[in-house]
Amino acid sequence: MRRYHPSIMMKSIPRRVTGVVLISAAVLSLFNVSCQRERTGHFTVLPLLSDNKDLACSVAWAAGLSLRSAPPKQIIIRPLLSQTGMVVEDSLSTAAGARRYAERSGVDQLLLIHVRQTLSDKAVLDWSLVRVKGEETILNANDTLVYRDAEACFHRLADRLSAEQVPVSAAADSLIPVIPEGDDWHRLGRGLHRELFGDVTAAERAYREELASSPECRPASLGLARVLVRLGLRSKGTGRLPDELYQEAEESLRKLRRDGAFRAEALRLLGRLYIQKGRFNEGERFVKQAYSIRPDDPRVLLELSRLHPSRFRDLGFRSRLAILNRCLKLNPAFLEASLSAADIYYFRNQTKKAEDVYEKILRINPVSLDALMALGKIYVLKGDVSRIITTYQRVLEIDPQYPEAYYNLGIAYFNSDRREEAARFFHRAIELDDHADSYFYLGVIEMEAGHKEQAIHYFRERIKRRQGMDDTYANEAVDNLYQLLHGDEQ
Repeated sequence: MRRYHPSIMMKSIPRRVTGVVLISAAVLSLFNVSCQRERTGHFTVLPLLSDNKDLACSVAWAAGLSLRSAPPKQIIIRPLLSQTGMVVEDSLSTAAGARRYAERSGVDQLLLIHVRQTLSDKAVLDWSLVRVKGEETILNANDTLVYRDAEACFHRLADRLSAEQVPVSAAADSLIPVIPEGDDWHRLGRGLHRELFGDVTAAERAYREELASSPECRPASLGLARVLVRLGLRSKGTGRLPDELYQEAEESLRKLRRDGAFRAEALRLLGRLYIQKGRFNEGERFVKQAYSIRPDDPRVLLELSRLHPSRFRDLGFRSRLAILNRCLKLNPAFLEASLSAADIYYFRNQTKKAEDVYEKILRINPVSLDALMALGKIYVLKGDVSRIITTYQRVLEIDPQYPEAYYNLGIAYFNSDRREEAARFFHRAIELDDHADSYFYLGVIEMEAGHKEQAIHYFRERIKRRQGMDDTYANEAVDNLYQLLHGDEQ
C-alpha cells in the first residue's frame, strides 16, 4: 500500500473602529539591483475596534489614503487592506493589543484613531500616537470629522503628525471623494471591516448595499470589484461562475481606471483579473501601467510577480522571488507575498526557508490558518507525524468547520496505521464539504478490512466526483473497484 499525502487548501482568514498608524525601520531600494539604501519608516492607519467599528474602518481607510510621505520615500504608508490576514480583530480591540501587533510587525510607532461619538453629520475622533518599543504616548488629540468636508479633518491630522516629526503631509490631489452622509461612511466601513478580516462574502453584501443607496460611491465600486476578483478564485461549489464575477468586476474597473484617484488600484485589479483568466498579455499591460504609477506599492509588485519572468525582466527584476522580497521589505506584514515566497521555496525543495516564512507569519498572526495549513505540509515532507497532528488540531481549534484540516488529519492517522481514527476524520470532512478524496480513503480502509460492499460504495462515490481524466484518486478508485468486482474471475 503506498503512502498518501494531504492536500493543502489555502484559505483566507475571515475574521473594529478607530485607527492605527504603524511606523517601522526598513531597508529600501528602488529596484532589485544594487543601489544606495535608505533608512525609512512604515506608516499605516488601522482601526481601533472598541466602538463604532464600521465607521472607524472607513475613517482609518480614508486617513491612510489622505497622507503622503514628505519628503517622498521618507516613510512607507501601508494601506489598510494590505494587512488582511495578518492583523486579527481581537488585536485591535484595545490600545495594548494594537501595540503588541505593531511590535510583532516590526514597526516603531502607531497612531490609534478612536471614534468616540457619532452624529448625523459628523463624528468625534480621538488620536493617539504611540512609540511602540517604549510604550510612550507621543500625542493625544481629538478632532471632529464633518462628513461633507472630510478632507479638512485629514489635513489637520497631517499637520499634527508633521509637528510631531512624523514625515507626512496631506495628499496634493484628493483621493477621498465626497461621501456626504454618515450612513454612507457606515456602509462603506462595513465592507472595509469585513474585507480586512477576510469575510469577502459579507464585504460583497455591504458594498452592494452602499451602491444601492449611493450608486456613484466610487470607493464602494472599487471595493465590490476587489472582492469579486477574489471571489472568482473561490467560486467552485458556490453556484457562481467565475466569468460572471470577473465580467461585473471588469465593467466597474474600466470606468474607475479613468479616475485619477483610483486609477492605479483599478489597473492593478484589472491586471490580476486577466492573469487569473489566463490572458497574460492583457494582464501584463495593466499591471505595468499600475507599476508606472506606483512602483513602490507592494500590491502592484505582487501582481507583477504572478507573470512569467520574461515579462518583467525589463523592469530590472531577475525573478519572482526578487519581486516578492521587495514586497516584503516594503510591507513585512503582507500575507499574500509571504505565502507566495514560501511556495517558491517549497517547490525548490528549500523547505527550511519555507518553514521560516510560515513561522514568521505565525509570530505576527498566531491564528493564521494559511500558515498553519502550509506548515503542516512541511511536516508531512519531514514525516513528523506528531507535529502534523498537533498543527492540524490547532487549525481545528481556530476553525472547527475547516474540512481540509479534518482530511489532512485523516491522512496523518492513515499513514500511522491508525485506521479507525483516520476514518472518523474522513467522515467529518465529507459531512462538512462532501470531500471527494475522503471517499477514496474510506474505500481503502473498508477494502483492507474486508468489507467489500462498503468499499465498493465509497469507491463509486469517489468516481462520481472525478475531476478530469488525470484525476489520480478517481483512476485508483476505478482500479480498486474493478478488483473488488472482478477479482474472483482472475
